[in-house]
Amino acid sequence: MIANGENLVFWEYDKSLGIDMSEVNIASTEVTKDLVIMDSFCKDSTPTNGEWIAPHGLIQYGFHYVDEGKAYLKNVRQTQMVTNGDHVRILSSEPMPDDFSFRMRFTPTDIPEEDFSITNIFPKLKKFIGEPEEVRTNNYIRVGWDFEDEWDAGHDQTLVYCSLEYDKFGMQRVYPIERQIKQGYEEADGKNEIKLKNDREYELNILVEGQTATATIYEVKSWYYKELSSVTYTFSMERPEENYPLSIEATGDVNLIIEEIEVLKI
Repeated sequence: MIANGENLVFWEYDKSLGIDMSEVNIASTEVTKDLVIMDSFCKDSTPTNGEWIAPHGLIQYGFHYVDEGKAYLKNVRQTQMVTNGDHVRILSSEPMPDDFSFRMRFTPTDIPEEDFSITNIFPKLKKFIGEPEEVRTNNYIRVGWDFEDEWDAGHDQTLVYCSLEYDKFGMQRVYPIERQIKQGYEEADGKNEIKLKNDREYELNILVEGQTATATIYEVKSWYYKELSSVTYTFSMERPEENYPLSIEATGDVNLIIEEIEVLKI
């Protein structure tokens, strides 16, 4: 049975299962948004020839594919993958050097419209009407390094984030106090206002030298780059001695189209 849903993942078998298609019940009235067929998806064989992989090679971290030279990152909705949905994350196949510069040109898609309900304009009405629906809850774009994915993927890394829920741009270090139970974090003092829009092209630059990192984001215009926000911070939390891969992630409803990625060792 094919049911209503979004970003469903279908698995292919290499031998006949003896299915009688006359007995298959098609219960969906949804129009298909995307249909992507890939011949493989695991840690050693991916649409990017193994250059970018999902943590542990698992589809539950979303999926990516390449079309006309661009990488498309699609999240898997939590309604479809209840163990770990509503995000897409890819890791570099090689660990990052100690010091590096990073550049990514990308276009976000599927950012929900802001909720301009009457209770946001007049907060006192909430006690009579109730809280407005949080349509942009947990919508983030993140780039992380020192990303240790063996134990607790996404909960031990230094990262730059764009919050679409709070319209903020900043840096943070998250680390496990107790593995998979309690998490600590160190956050840069400055969280700058930023508002990303659908189908606009942006460029994110990150420079990492020891404990200090600088991140700047631009909107790519026809003839120039418009700087939207920049933050520099020196972390007191020590970086790990071992080198780990780079992480690119989108959460909530957001998907990404990535035009360029460049990493330079310095």
